[in-house]
Amino acid sequence: MANLFIFLLFLLFFQISGCSFNLLSIIYSYFPNFYVKNALYMGVFIILMTMIAFPLGYAAFRVEHYFKLSKQSFLQWLWDGVKGFFLNLIFSLISVEVIYILLRAFPHGWWLFASFFYFLFTVILGRITPTLILPLFYKVEPLKDSSLVEKLKALAHRAGVKVLGVFQMDMSRKTKKANAMCTGLGSSKRIILGDTLITHFSPDEIEVVLAHELGHDYHRHLWRLMTLGLFASLSGFFCASQFLGRLILTLHLNGIADVAGLPILLLILFLFSLLLMPFQNGYSRKLEKQADQFALDQTRNVDAFTRAMKKLAEQNLSEMNPPRWVEIFLYDHPSIHRRIQFAQGYFKKA
Repeated sequence: MANLFIFLLFLLFFQISGCSFNLLSIIYSYFPNFYVKNALYMGVFIILMTMIAFPLGYAAFRVEHYFKLSKQSFLQWLWDGVKGFFLNLIFSLISVEVIYILLRAFPHGWWLFASFFYFLFTVILGRITPTLILPLFYKVEPLKDSSLVEKLKALAHRAGVKVLGVFQMDMSRKTKKANAMCTGLGSSKRIILGDTLITHFSPDEIEVVLAHELGHDYHRHLWRLMTLGLFASLSGFFCASQFLGRLILTLHLNGIADVAGLPILLLILFLFSLLLMPFQNGYSRKLEKQADQFALDQTRNVDAFTRAMKKLAEQNLSEMNPPRWVEIFLYDHPSIHRRIQFAQGYFKKA
């Protein structure tokens, strides 16, 4: 919540105070080229945002150590932050260059092209995340436990889901938390289990966790979320185009493709995403419930599901039963309490 508030204030201050125009003026005096000045402006902008966000990031690091979740030293945590910074910088530079090329070339219809660029960019990220990005932070390798591999392959066969690989990542090097994910697209698609989950969960509990991840793949949830993201970006960019066009004179921008207006463009998109967040999270919770249902149908093991949920809450220090308004606005998964309730009543209803 503090991060969101600080980001909002930073965007407002940077635009209204004139800092954005001053920064662009300095860059333009040395580098008048459209592409170069946009890239340099964005680079400085990202650096400033990172510096402002650093104290809260460090506070989160200290909190995780206080509750004995994190196992990283400060330098290890900082190195992860440096890698994250450069990834953010690269992706932001690509996005800004493309968006402002579209703004200059299509001042009235840029929002439509920007939305499809966002969708394509999301597909590319989904494709490269498990093979190029995740290995920058964790060692990812095929699951070593052969008996567990056979158990999970048998589960996937029964479920009718093609699994290209079941992998493990060395989460224990950094944290005591447990996690699992279904990630990637096409040939990069894979199930990844944290070694913290493999170590502390029984084979039956791991099986039900994997069945949940297979449920996402079976129901094509990733593609559903990406399609939802396309419609959200279409709405968001259209909204931004309407407001930005009306604010050119008020903000003294040199046209719609003036990168000095980037903070206000980000602010509009940011506020729009906040408005959509409860609805997107609600849809995500619906998909997570469907994946839970798939896991229960495939394993028929309510006890293992319940134990796994309780262990995840205990190991990750998650809140079992948060206030309902918090769940509605901020949770993209149902609360652990609701997931257990659903599982325990599932076969009784059937």
